[in-house]
Amino acid sequence: MNLYGKAITDKMMVALAEELVKYENKERITLLDLSCNKITKLPDKLQRLHKLETLVLSCNKITALPHWIGDLAGLRELWLQDNPLEDKLPKQIEECHELRRLTVDAPLQKEAKQVLQLAKFHRDAEYEILHGHPPPPEKGAGAAGDDGGDDGAGEAGGGGVAKRVSAACSIQ
Repeated sequence: MNLYGKAITDKMMVALAEELVKYENKERITLLDLSCNKITKLPDKLQRLHKLETLVLSCNKITALPHWIGDLAGLRELWLQDNPLEDKLPKQIEECHELRRLTVDAPLQKEAKQVLQLAKFHRDAEYEILHGHPPPPEKGAGAAGDDGGDDGAGEAGGGGVAKRVSAACSIQ
């Protein structure tokens, strides 16, 4: 579900979370793109989206992830860049056993790498450090952030284009 740039506030997010949970009971929500909104915190109701695989929270005003993030056990991708996150990810993120991609700003780079290097994560897990704003998702795109290009370093451009640096974490 793409809610990119809809000017969603915390108050609106509470009502939206209620509707998403109702919708989840009928249809499977695997992608939730809440990027480029005005969200400062995630409502607790979102922890009931158990089938969620990709959560895009880029370009918001989120200062901390909720401890219930580990309840999203099927989460494969978590996009957090361009948020004023504190220098700490909650320990419960380790419960996201399917997590393969964790996208953060540079201050959380070391911690993201440590989280993904835990034995419960697969060898193909990776983290990304983005500088600047990510490009808006393409209309009709199947997965958040899948631009069909390689994940190598990109060129920084003007007007909202991110410079991407990726690093794969090898687990011995």
